[in-house]
Amino acid sequence: MPDLSHLDNKLTTSLLLNALSFKAGSANPKARALWTNFVRLMDQMVMEYNRGREALKAYADSADQDLGSLFRATAHMETCLISLRRAVRFVRRIRLKRDCPHCGDLTVTSDGVVQRLRRFCEALDRTEERVLARDAAESAEMLLLSGDGLHASGNEIRYEEIAGWIEEMNTLAVALTAYDDLEDPHTL
Repeated sequence: MPDLSHLDNKLTTSLLLNALSFKAGSANPKARALWTNFVRLMDQMVMEYNRGREALKAYADSADQDLGSLFRATAHMETCLISLRRAVRFVRRIRLKRDCPHCGDLTVTSDGVVQRLRRFCEALDRTEERVLARDAAESAEMLLLSGDGLHASGNEIRYEEIAGWIEEMNTLAVALTAYDDLEDPHTL
């Protein structure tokens, strides 16, 4: 699982401090709301990914295969993936706004990736609904982590993909924390 501990997970604080000191931000309230929510989700995503990675490593390194660490890793990665999907929705909306900066062509916002994230998250929802309805076998109905990725009801997303998408969006989030639309309203 790629290490993303080098990514900043305090970008929301940077964005808000820069906005309060008039060093960055948008005069447009809708743009400001989109940016702030995207950056907040980015912070959450990085934090949950790193916590998931640490917990998965603790599980792998434990002599007795500590299941608590595996369950924590699963919870962190589920939250990370849900935050990723939500953040992508904000980026796609930011790209549509005339007075928001152009985000360029991000792999994570492509239709193919968006559909994969949607299918994966919907598989998690369906699994939850089956468990709640007591129609599912207890042991097989949950998000599963393997050595190479996440699995849910026949859907798979590799850790390398998730890490790449997070790094790609982190670049945008860092740029938005310092972006001032008064300088150039159409590019980063």
